[in-house]
Amino acid sequence: METEANLMIKGVPAYALEHPVWIVRIDELHQDSAWYFGCYETEEYAKAIIPDIHRAVIVKRNPSAAVGVPRESIEKLIEQYQDGQKKYEEAIEPFMTVKETAELNRSIALCETIIHDLQELIK
Repeated sequence: METEANLMIKGVPAYALEHPVWIVRIDELHQDSAWYFGCYETEEYAKAIIPDIHRAVIVKRNPSAAVGVPRESIEKLIEQYQDGQKKYEEAIEPFMTVKETAELNRSIALCETIIHDLQELIK
């Protein structure tokens, strides 16, 4: 049986964000929360070990991933942002001081890093 649930998962380590399947243990006192137990590459492996874990359930989709967001939508948003950023830069450039230009360049570099990271996630 499968069902969709809204759980607050506590104690998730950073490395778990890279794995698609998690096992969590439902909190005895708060049925709407759970504690992270482990992360796995396949659902089959998680199913093999879950009977030995009390109050455990499998989370088949990494809850921190952009689940349900179509790749095309993300790519379109990135493209729209880049176009808007370029138009903005062209419009304000004649009015900027050296300090403002440096700050804008720093902001652009940060945004480009974020865009690159997003593109890597949807590959």
